[in-house]
Amino acid sequence: MFLVSWFQDSVNGVARMLRTQLMNKAPITCAQKFLPLLLLTLPYCALAQFVEISTQIELTSYRSDETNGAANAKSRLISSVFIVGSNSWRLEDNWIKGGLNKWFYDGTNVYESLQVTEPPPEELRNRSSGLIDFSMETFEASRSNLTINIWSSPDGHPMADSPENMVWLAFGSGQYLKREGRLILLPCDMGRHTPDRYAYTDKTEVFPDALGLPGSMDLFMSRELYLSSVDGFYKVWGARYLPWMRAAVTNVPEGALMFHYSVTATTNFLGCTFPLRFEFYQNGRNFLQNEGWFNKGVGTLKSIRETEPPHGLFDTRLHQTIVDWRFSDEASGVNANMYTWTNEFVPQTNDSALQDRFKARVEQARRHQQRGK
Repeated sequence: MFLVSWFQDSVNGVARMLRTQLMNKAPITCAQKFLPLLLLTLPYCALAQFVEISTQIELTSYRSDETNGAANAKSRLISSVFIVGSNSWRLEDNWIKGGLNKWFYDGTNVYESLQVTEPPPEELRNRSSGLIDFSMETFEASRSNLTINIWSSPDGHPMADSPENMVWLAFGSGQYLKREGRLILLPCDMGRHTPDRYAYTDKTEVFPDALGLPGSMDLFMSRELYLSSVDGFYKVWGARYLPWMRAAVTNVPEGALMFHYSVTATTNFLGCTFPLRFEFYQNGRNFLQNEGWFNKGVGTLKSIRETEPPHGLFDTRLHQTIVDWRFSDEASGVNANMYTWTNEFVPQTNDSALQDRFKARVEQARRHQQRGK
């Protein structure tokens, strides 16, 4: 992974040098003739390394508009294992209580799997009702189920919740930060459910190596980006709340610092800089309803080592239900396809059976809309 950029730059540099000499009819030395061949003989493992990173984040959240919010706040420790390469990554953590949550990026799609692993607390089991069943019988039946979400992703951002976003930002965002025109998603929120996620300009400093992880980052409120962000969000999720969200722009504090991240200790591994310790905080957005949460945390690297490429999330030993967000129909508002899957490979969106199933979902939604008129 970490030699990929150097390798590509070296090959491109040699090609430019030889092309210039040929155009100028300058002699090419024997060493120059064999340099491209020597570059190509580098072992493949050196060009596609994967690193396994174990981390722990101490996360604290509280309502910034509550008088004793900070004093009463309790911290929580979240442990994670992150495997990252040049164009893929895999993340597993204990953020979801009673469940096993995993994330995977294969260079094209982001996948999230969720499996129930622990029974609900006894006090919940005693409160089972007709709508919600917390019984042990239901737990035993559900533990063999695996739900997998699939989203198309050109940049590999998980767009997840705070712990996943922060691990990815600290250890996997180097390539993303190099993308032209990229915006930094607000990290301490569920990215796919946050209308103002892209409402921020950034000041980011990265470490000067091929990996280019951030050493510090600040996000500042922008009214222009706020309007663009909420428009894009409600284009997918329906425009019911869009007028209210657009009207809230008058309360947006232009230029206000909303998020800060800094690396306070580093280590060098395979010639690149990784955080040993990082700190972050995100201010509450009191100008939006229910968004006045202040979040802060400290992340610590526990171990780092080379490893094999990560594997996907499909598990044929379990009953797999796929929520496939690569399917969408703007007219009906259907944003995903749902189906069972018995294979370990990635479903293709041009599969005729899956397309027929999605058409049926769209038609059902249209009939429902017609009845509601």
